[in-house]
Amino acid sequence: MKNAQLESHLEKLLLAMLYGTTLLVLPYTVSDPINLPKMVALVGVAGALAGLLLFNAKGLITKSHKPILISSTLFIIYLLIVLARSGVAFSENLYGTAGRNTGVATYASFTVVALGCVLIASELFIRKVFASFLVIGIFLLIYGIFQYLGFEPFPYINTYESNVFGTFGNPNFQSSFMGMLAVLAAAFILKNSLKMPLRIAALFLVVGSLVGVHLTNSIQGFFNFALGFSFIVFFYLISTGRKILARIVGVLLLLGTLSIVAAFLKLGPLAEILYKGSMSARVYYWETAIRIAFDHPFFGVGMDQYVDWLRVYRTPEQVATNLTADSAHNIYLDVLSSGGFPLFLLFCSFTALTIISIIRVSKRDELPSGNYFALVGLWVAYQAQSLISISQIGVAVWGWVFSGLLIGYEINTRGGGGKETNKELFSKTKTKRTQDKRSPIHPKLVVVTSAGLALGLAVALPPFVSAQHYYNAFKTSDARVIKEAAFLKPYNRNSFMQVAGILRSNKFDKDALDVAKEAIIRFPNSFAMWKVLADMSAAGSQDQVDAIQRLHELDPNNPAYAQP
Repeated sequence: MKNAQLESHLEKLLLAMLYGTTLLVLPYTVSDPINLPKMVALVGVAGALAGLLLFNAKGLITKSHKPILISSTLFIIYLLIVLARSGVAFSENLYGTAGRNTGVATYASFTVVALGCVLIASELFIRKVFASFLVIGIFLLIYGIFQYLGFEPFPYINTYESNVFGTFGNPNFQSSFMGMLAVLAAAFILKNSLKMPLRIAALFLVVGSLVGVHLTNSIQGFFNFALGFSFIVFFYLISTGRKILARIVGVLLLLGTLSIVAAFLKLGPLAEILYKGSMSARVYYWETAIRIAFDHPFFGVGMDQYVDWLRVYRTPEQVATNLTADSAHNIYLDVLSSGGFPLFLLFCSFTALTIISIIRVSKRDELPSGNYFALVGLWVAYQAQSLISISQIGVAVWGWVFSGLLIGYEINTRGGGGKETNKELFSKTKTKRTQDKRSPIHPKLVVVTSAGLALGLAVALPPFVSAQHYYNAFKTSDARVIKEAAFLKPYNRNSFMQVAGILRSNKFDKDALDVAKEAIIRFPNSFAMWKVLADMSAAGSQDQVDAIQRLHELDPNNPAYAQP
């Protein structure tokens, strides 16, 4: 089987996965119509990718790929160790908490996706990824405008100030994606080879994307656009021989970055601007994640379990503000608190390899195309978002793809000792793919892809099927059916809590208490569930005494649960 045919197959799977994980939502079907479908698309396709990589990639893998292969393998292995050793509910560790779904399965799938991109990265594939990003981004921009105008077609329950959240369920993620779309469009404006009408269209897209950011009422998109576009300008000045201007921009970037870091430490001229409101809350979340990690250095507290530990570390002053969160609002620190320092260091190795790849390519005698620098800008923009926000599958998958492409591009364009130009490599790849299209699909490709997809879906579908049955149970209005829905596997803490509340509000007190007691067995660290149990237990009963004692342990500095 020719490698060209395998590469073509990988490309199609990766592009299909990007559309699915970004755009797929399934209203009227499951209790979580946004994150669960995205996880199923990601894990299912990642299974197919893993099948191809494990059984067919011998010819693709070279000695140059060893660092990323080792990092990827160790990262997945340690994820499995965390799954086995963290001591929390297996289902939540594997799938993540409901509404986020960034558990072991998701992070392992991200890793497989990045590795697939590493192995097939090329100028041609980067163009295809950009084309997909533009199509998806323009769709989300238009959809966001419709949402702003009040034409949302689906009955989402929105808890945010802005109704503009695209297919992500949260305006911050829509804002971030619009910011990255603006970065890509701005990069096209700087391409001298692009015809003037297309450059004007790119300018309109930049303006439209930034308007899209504004409509979300979230500044994250402006933040990642500013940083991503600044790096593109920096590389553009280098590529056009304007070294003095490039140095000036480089110094300004360094000073700006240091000023932002200082601001979070309450230092420097930007401190008063940034260190307030949600940003000051984020610093509190970051500090808590670090404290969690130092108390659980080897295996963390489990994937997506930050929500159960924030209160444990609150000071009396922080209790008074009543700030809570289900994430550290920094992807690196989320990984650190979830899996401990070993997982964190392995996660950072992907970033380190990406940075090394960028440096190596920028030092070559022949600078790469403008598309490469646009890719760098997109990666930087995503990193900016990842430092102040959480990992949402539909956005995060792009960050892993950008990393994989940057690492793979550096490796895959080393051929010929640097004798082949970027244009020659692009032409050769394109010719090879054209010839490959005429060949019939090798049967082995079909078998391993189908087997991998089946395995991926077998892992991803259980919570989806459970959520579908749970959603349908409420249509019956039958208390018995609704109660049974709370016990659907894999167990979901939100289901227990919702069902207990509904049963209690409809005077099924005994049934509600049964559900609450079962929930604390399955999720003994859930403050919210113990609170439900305390509220519905008879005053002075042993159940209430035990619940208040446990609430004190989970929120020790809260005077409401102080022990005599």
